[in-house]
Amino acid sequence: MEVDYLNYSLQELHEAWMTIDDYAYPERAIKVYQLLKNAEAKATEDNSSSASFTWVASVLRNFSRPRLYDPSFSDILLEESSATMKEQRVIKLIAKRESIDH
Repeated sequence: MEVDYLNYSLQELHEAWMTIDDYAYPERAIKVYQLLKNAEAKATEDNSSSASFTWVASVLRNFSRPRLYDPSFSDILLEESSATMKEQRVIKLIAKRESIDH
């Protein structure tokens, strides 16, 4: 079953990004990543008066996310590090896909 991410909010895309398994679903991870980056760019454009909007949005996401436990600072850093590593893997997948297409 294909998930339609086109109507997801920025928050929902971020949650999808954090939970998607890029090893099991690489094409889905690519799609979510691209939609998330486009949504972040649009949100930044819409709120151009604040240069630190992306950082503020990131901090707010951490506060607004439902939590089953109270994470420590190291838990948050680990989550962000995992997301960064996933982003690097997905960027490589995108580059590989583009080189095959050309």
